[in-house]
Amino acid sequence: MLKQVLLFVVLFIGTQAYAEDCPAFYRFVDFGTYDNTGVLRRGGTVFRAFAENGDPLLQVEKTACMTVAEVSRDGRQLPIPIVSHIEIDMDVASLDFSSLTLDAVDNVAGAAEENAQTHRETLAVPTSETVRGNAYLCVSAPEKVEVSCQMVPPYGTAALVIYCDAQSCEMPLLELGERVVARATWPRIAADADTIALDALSRLQTLDQFLDVHL
Repeated sequence: MLKQVLLFVVLFIGTQAYAEDCPAFYRFVDFGTYDNTGVLRRGGTVFRAFAENGDPLLQVEKTACMTVAEVSRDGRQLPIPIVSHIEIDMDVASLDFSSLTLDAVDNVAGAAEENAQTHRETLAVPTSETVRGNAYLCVSAPEKVEVSCQMVPPYGTAALVIYCDAQSCEMPLLELGERVVARATWPRIAADADTIALDALSRLQTLDQFLDVHL
């Protein structure tokens, strides 16, 4: 799983700004889009950054805002900052994850293929054990507790692979839209790959319901 963590760190550091660059108050964030000259501008994927009761959803100190020429404003005339990274407050969101982050990534397909590499290398080992379901293919190396599962992606076409060690599972990259990916972690609940995959599918369904409101 270390490779996946390092990939995430590289993606994050490559675009990181500081929370101090963000407006004092905002209710939405925009992941921005590049114009035909390569300049980052408003008009990308917008995330609604508050819960149904109005509570802020983001860990404000971990939001990375970008400096752009102009930002949009919402119906209350509050600025909609351009961001490269946000982290959802799990206590407010009430999602069954340990963590959930959204990031701007310029090459989603390429990052997804790099994330899938370890899974494919394990599949190529003749002695590896595989488990296949309608929406997943899991593999584990002999005498290893680590399990990886490639899932049918709920959005887009970028490869979706989750990795589990003895204690936890990680989804390093889920394509959400142009330039936007999600990363999530959660406790591993079972030893067998089938249960791990079905649990992941259930969490993806919950995430889909959440994103349907906020994206």
